Amino acid sequence: MGPARRQSGPRGRPGVPLIWGGVHPSLLPLETAAHPLVDFVVWGEGEPALVDLLDALRHEREPKGLGAVTFMDAHGEMHHGPPRPFMRLDETLIPDYDLVDIGDYITTQTLGVRDLAVTTSRGCPSRCSFCYNLAFANRRWRAQPRGGGGGARGDDRPPLRDQRHPGQGR
Repeated sequence: MGPARRQSGPRGRPGVPLIWGGVHPSLLPLETAAHPLVDFVVWGEGEPALVDLLDALRHEREPKGLGAVTFMDAHGEMHHGPPRPFMRLDETLIPDYDLVDIGDYITTQTLGVRDLAVTTSRGCPSRCSFCYNLAFANRRWRAQPRGGGGGARGDDRPPLRDQRHPGQGR
């Protein structure tokens, strides 16, 4: 059942798997999964794969064959799931902001005033030879439809700009 290579999880917590994702593991999933401190790699647009992997681990199911998940099992055999299709951005990228304290994510680093970074697109149509995007997003640029759609919230709550959060004025 999955990796059993490390004696303890992150910061010495036994039974806690270390899952890598992002650009580097997406470009080199097999090499990343081969590292002794990595239990699983979630590659590409990893949100659905991470949910499926956590579900498999929670229910003690073998994660072999999960799309966009790579890992080396306890016997040293590498398992590399198939790629997943790109996500539909009209159904994703809008998190349920009621679950977090927005104040923790307000910065001044982009505009020099209070701002909140929100991702509304993925990829890039350019052909820069030095950029990871060609391999990562197949030179595609995708954006949410105007208005953002229902998103992960799946309801008709007002957009973030119209929501007030404790301790955050307009």
